[in-house]
Amino acid sequence: MAEKLFLPSLPHWEFGNFWSGSKGSVRYYITVSDGERGKELLAEVWHQDVCRELADITETKTFPVTQEGLEELRGFLEGV
Repeated sequence: MAEKLFLPSLPHWEFGNFWSGSKGSVRYYITVSDGERGKELLAEVWHQDVCRELADITETKTFPVTQEGLEELRGFLEGV
């Protein structure tokens, strides 16, 4: 059985912290931003072995800062 992708718990995001990581050749960076619906998790994804500043971001997606949003984010990252 594949191990579940680790993401910090909800309080980490409620305090506005960021998170970065990788899964295979996929790199991602997640920040908390102010969106139309309030606070959102903004996930940026790239497929290069370089830092975010040098990467060509291939996909971005936002999720609500809720437990459900975290599960959606996890599913998104596991699927890219």
